[in-house]
Amino acid sequence: MNLSSLKKTEGAVLLAVLVVMMLTSMVVVSLLYQLRAESGAAAAGRRVEQAWGAAMSGIYYAARLASEHPFEPEVWLDNPTELHNRLVYDDGIAKWYFTVYWARDVSQTVTAGVRYGLSDEASRLNVNEAELESLRRLPATDEGVVEALIAHSGEHSLARAQQGRDPSPAAAARDHASFLGLGGQRDDDDRVYDNAPTRTFSNLNALLSVDGWSWATLYGEDANLNFLLERTEDDGDVTLPLDNQNGRLDRGLSAFLTVRNDQWAVDQRNAKQVDLNGPLEPLATNGLTEQTLEFLRAVRKARPASRFRHPVELLNAVVKLDIGEEGNADDESKKRDEPQEVRSGVGVEDIAFLLDRVTTEPGGPHASGRLNVHTASAAVLSLLPGIDESLADAIVASRDDLELESRKTIAWLLEKGLVDADKFREIAPQLTARSFQYRMRVVGYGLPAGNYRVLEAVVDVGDGAGAPRIRYLRDLTRLGLPLPLLSSEEENGG
Repeated sequence: MNLSSLKKTEGAVLLAVLVVMMLTSMVVVSLLYQLRAESGAAAAGRRVEQAWGAAMSGIYYAARLASEHPFEPEVWLDNPTELHNRLVYDDGIAKWYFTVYWARDVSQTVTAGVRYGLSDEASRLNVNEAELESLRRLPATDEGVVEALIAHSGEHSLARAQQGRDPSPAAAARDHASFLGLGGQRDDDDRVYDNAPTRTFSNLNALLSVDGWSWATLYGEDANLNFLLERTEDDGDVTLPLDNQNGRLDRGLSAFLTVRNDQWAVDQRNAKQVDLNGPLEPLATNGLTEQTLEFLRAVRKARPASRFRHPVELLNAVVKLDIGEEGNADDESKKRDEPQEVRSGVGVEDIAFLLDRVTTEPGGPHASGRLNVHTASAAVLSLLPGIDESLADAIVASRDDLELESRKTIAWLLEKGLVDADKFREIAPQLTARSFQYRMRVVGYGLPAGNYRVLEAVVDVGDGAGAPRIRYLRDLTRLGLPLPLLSSEEENGG
């Protein structure tokens, strides 16, 4: 082999080596890139899960506040100190926070914006339990959608009546009041009370199945569900959603409605309430007077099948009995044909104690549809039969100055003279002083990376035993960041 051939061979080998090295380098770089991408994806996934964990921490923290302070709405209704930009933990790479928020209540002056707190479900009308009169009062821009809802609910109401289910608590209490001489009219056909639907809707979005109901019907102009009025929600028909360009955010009927505000039969101490229709011994043990117990004996003897539908029926109640029924035939001072009056002994000063300790719906939870007089807005309270705008405004104006003890029942409406005894008996079965289910939006996020998750949850704090239970959970992250995150100055305490 001559020198020229040797050089050509060496050059070819060198070229091959260079090609091999180049290919090897490409493989190595590709592998490194892939490993780096997988590592980045894994880190991003961890950050997403950490954001989820921060949001869930916010849900349970807020639920605990509500559970521990059921009669102090100021603790959980709007409390930026406890529920806004709350630090969960610092993992050395990022700090993780949560913010709990909800929309400001519906009123004539406030229709947009957020507060840092929860919304109790008893502050809105339960569409599954509402009387038809309440549904007709809904402030819908299109009356047709309300009529469609009534028709939809009416079908289930008729099925309820045909199945022999009890009428609504309010209607049943009015029915029983006639027997106690408290006014009202009685009809033995329970089907006339076709105004208490069965639980038809499991969540608010299920209302979209009603004929004529749309996203705009339910959520109004708030297309991204962040409770804020944005440019695209106030530009008429230029961009979706269509709006009236009036500078105010219409949140639709979701601002007035809920599908769950169940009650648990517990008193202010979280002890079980006593069944007014049950054995008398527990009632005596829990403080009912002998006069009230005697009244209950008389009612049960006169009408064994009768049941009280709400404790308010005992307020100033009188039942008339034939003397023969009470075995007083030897009392010559009374004629046998004169009825004897037996009084309950429950007056205005006694009703708060009675409402706290006694129930007609033991166990729980049970669907009641009652509105919380301490948190429902005037616009929602005025949806109830028996409560007009004037009374609703008076309730809202009076409740903020109440002492804590007065907040534990609805008796203050009567004690402070907002209503008389007749009106109180009419509206009491539709009201409550306590909520057990709370709805909230929570943003969990980390800084400085900015990863976040947005969750909406409904929690049930039950009877105070054990951890709150999540009844509903929805991930809203896809709708975007609803609120600004902490600024660098805020994060550093500036």
